[in-house]
Amino acid sequence: MKKRFFVTLSLVLVMACSAVFGTGCEILQGEQTEPKSIVSIEKTSTDGIIDTYTITYSDGSTSTFQITNGLDGEDGEKGDDGKDGKDFDVYQAYLDFIEVENSNITFAEFLKEYVEFDGNLKTEERVAADLMRSVAKVNSCFIEGVNGLEKHYNIYSGSSVIYKIDQDYTYFITNYHVVYGEDAVEGHEISDDIHVYLYGSESKPTTNYDATLGYATTVDYDAYAIPCTYVGGSAAADLAVIRAETSKVKEINPDVKAVTLAQGYEVGQTAIAIGNPNADGISYTKGVVSVVDENILLSVDGTSRVYRSIRIDTSLYPGNSGGGLFNANGELIGITN
Repeated sequence: MKKRFFVTLSLVLVMACSAVFGTGCEILQGEQTEPKSIVSIEKTSTDGIIDTYTITYSDGSTSTFQITNGLDGEDGEKGDDGKDGKDFDVYQAYLDFIEVENSNITFAEFLKEYVEFDGNLKTEERVAADLMRSVAKVNSCFIEGVNGLEKHYNIYSGSSVIYKIDQDYTYFITNYHVVYGEDAVEGHEISDDIHVYLYGSESKPTTNYDATLGYATTVDYDAYAIPCTYVGGSAAADLAVIRAETSKVKEINPDVKAVTLAQGYEVGQTAIAIGNPNADGISYTKGVVSVVDENILLSVDGTSRVYRSIRIDTSLYPGNSGGGLFNANGELIGITN
C-alpha cells in the first residue's frame, strides 16, 4: 500500500510549483517495470545550516536532497549578515523521484498521488478575506446639549467584531467608549441609536445639518445600516456587547461568521488590526506584539483608570477603537483601543 508524506507550505509555494510545471519542461521517458512508491521523506542529518532529507521508496532504495537554512547575522561566521534559506522544494523532490524511478509521471500526478498539503495553513490574503466576514463598523448617535438648552445630534464611529451568532441574535464586541457619550444629555450616555455596517456595505449615516441653528437635528440611515441594542458593558474594561437581529445581519451578508479566540499571544507574534480608521471604511493593518502585558492610564467615561493592555506596533487611528486584533492565523487576541 502506498504511504503518503505530508508537506506544510503556503499557497505561494504551490503557485510557484505550478508555474514551473506550466513551462513544459521535458520529463524522462521510459517504462517502469517494477512500480514503486514513496514510503517516507524525513530529515536524516543536519550540521545546523544544511539539513539532509532522505526519500525512502517501497523497494528499500533511497535518494537524498538538501535544504540550506538561513544564517543568524549575529551568530553567523564573523557576524556577517545571514543568508536566505530555502523552502522545502516539492518540485525538486519530484525531479528526484522521476530520476530514481525512471518514471514518466507528471508533476500534477505526483502532487495528487504523493503530496498532501496542510489545508489549515492560510496565506495572509486568505486570512484577511476570511476576517472581513467577522468585523463591522459601529456608528453611535448621541443627543448632546448645546448651551445647556438646545439639543443636537452627533455621531461617533468605531469598530467591532462578531463574537457570537445564534438563531435570534448576532452579538458584537466593541469598546465601551464607542457606545458611551460623555457629553450626551443626562440619562442617555449609552447611545439609544446604534447601527453597524458589515464589510462591503460601508456607507455611513448622514445628519441633516440646520444652518440656521448651527447643528444637526435629524439622522438618516440607508438600507445597509443594521440597528443594534446595547446588551451590557464595562467602563473599567472598556468593553461593550451590542446585538442585532440575526435575520437582518444575514440579509446583508449571509456568510458572516463569529471570530475564533486565540489561546494566547506572545512578543513578536503577528498582530493584525481590522477596523474603521477615521470612519472611512474597514481596513487592514499589520504589525507585531511588542509587550504582552502593560498597564496604561485611560479615561473612558470621565474617570481615569489603569487598564491592562497589549502594546503593538500595528498602525491604529481614530475609528479603530473596538475592532479586532488578530494573529497570523486569524484568531482574536485582543480588542484595539
